[in-house]
Amino acid sequence: MSVHQHRLIGAFDSESGVPYASVILSKGEGCYCHIRFRQAWRAAGHHPSELAWRSQVGVTGSWCGLIMNCIVLVAQFWVGAWPIEVDELDSKGIAKSFFLRYLAAPVVGVFYIGHKLYYRTTWVRLSDMDVDTGRRDFHLNILISQEEEEKKTWPRWKKVYKFLC
Repeated sequence: MSVHQHRLIGAFDSESGVPYASVILSKGEGCYCHIRFRQAWRAAGHHPSELAWRSQVGVTGSWCGLIMNCIVLVAQFWVGAWPIEVDELDSKGIAKSFFLRYLAAPVVGVFYIGHKLYYRTTWVRLSDMDVDTGRRDFHLNILISQEEEEKKTWPRWKKVYKFLC
């Protein structure tokens, strides 16, 4: 490889590695927030049927998503710390490869710890989460029964489509 090609690949890594890792971290955070919300919802004595919109895959899907995101982060760490081209790189090259491939996780960690230290926020217990303030009563049980009646008249293709999408 020429020097120009190495620079091009290095620029591609530094421009694409961080956004991908930040997307993985954001998706994992979304899954974790969904899990915590549903736990707080249950702790407040509510049932998922009271929610106007529910995830098709539920909390199980969020757990699967969170676990998969953690596996991707571990794999990304592994590839960054022990790159395939390890025989061709010196210790400085390995360090550069690691930070180009795994920069987002330490950055997010530093910002998280900095936020916790600066604002002195604590972990919110499930019993302390307020899931009722701001809720509107739309007579949800009536709306759900109307929706169920309407679903019974749908053709099979629409039922399959709505189930999958």
